[in-house]
Amino acid sequence: MTFGEKLKNLRISIDKTQGEAADGIGISRRALQQYEMGETIPRFDRIYEQAAKYYNVPVEFLKNESEDDFKKCAEYGYGAKGKKQAEELANEIAGLFAGGELSEEDADKIMKVMEEAYWEIKIRKKNKDNNT
Repeated sequence: MTFGEKLKNLRISIDKTQGEAADGIGISRRALQQYEMGETIPRFDRIYEQAAKYYNVPVEFLKNESEDDFKKCAEYGYGAKGKKQAEELANEIAGLFAGGELSEEDADKIMKVMEEAYWEIKIRKKNKDNNT
């Protein structure tokens, strides 16, 4: 997942407009639009740090594009057991996709459900961290 995709999903998960999120991060609305659309990435670490603070996520999560983001969120939300289950699920789904037995529409639905679960876990972790 790219930096822009992460920013957009985090913003949507807390029900903020681009203007509200941009103000919270300390950047212009246009800059946030460009980041979310993947037109550019921040040149300064300060932007990553401000966004991480605003969304209550690690800076490394925003800076690193990784296919393991789903597994990391499962670990945040459910510990080592959750991470292991996420790995198993990802392997099973990869097998389904590789086998070509799923229609494109069904594959898209599966990915949408996985993404929704991913962001729900992020919200739970954020709320859990705020309550401790």
